[in-house]
Parts: sequence; C-alpha cells; structure tokens
Amino acid sequence: MFDVHFDDPEAAEAFLAAVRARGMVGEIIFDLFAGDDDLEDAARIVQMEGEPDSVWDLIDRHGGWGVQAERSEDVHIASVTRLPTAPRRFHA
Repeated sequence: MFDVHFDDPEAAEAFLAAVRARGMVGEIIFDLFAGDDDLEDAARIVQMEGEPDSVWDLIDRHGGWGVQAERSEDVHIASVTRLPTAPRRFHA
C-alpha cells in the first residue's frame, strides 16, 4: 500500500480517475490538521494498493508526491537495548 498526497482537491480527483482507468484501486481520504474542521481546505491523500512504480508518471503529471506505507513486517529493530535488572544506587 502507498499514499499519494495532494494539496489540490481537483488534482487528487483527476489522479484517482486516471488510476482507476488503469484498473487500479484507490480511495481519497482527507488529511486534517489538529483543529481544522473545514474539509475544503484539507489536503487529500489517495490511498492505493499495488506498486507505485506503475503510476509515477501520473503522480508527477498531477502534482502529487508518493509515500510508501511501512508494513509491520518491514519494520526491523536495529539493536536491542539492554535494560538494568535492578535499580542503580549512587552514593554522594
């Protein structure tokens, strides 16, 4: 899954129509910031299934930018931090 972000609502709708014409599935969601209540000014995110490589030309043409969503199985812990087994005591 990946997300394509748009500031312009018309560009997001045109992009989604072009993607659907290619047989791909996607939907538009609103990206509201804290305290915003006006959907007209909200950024649009097209959430899509599939490979982003197949639609980069459409993303560029419609003025969006893509973000690959991380799946939980893709997240790796770089190192394990060892926690103390007992409280440390400092003497002054």
